[in-house]
Amino acid sequence: LLGLELNGFVFAYNYSYQSNSVVFDNGGYHQITLGFNFGCRKKRYNCECPWLK
Repeated sequence: LLGLELNGFVFAYNYSYQSNSVVFDNGGYHQITLGFNFGCRKKRYNCECPWLK
């Protein structure tokens, strides 16, 4: 698994290989994920409720 986040853009790559007795294919599987984070908060939400802390 490999991932990178740069200026809100997200890129991730994953390679999986089945090694158990139930094999559907002889090869592995590649997965590529591209995304963008819209307006993510940098700070944690400040809750003034004492029972949640």
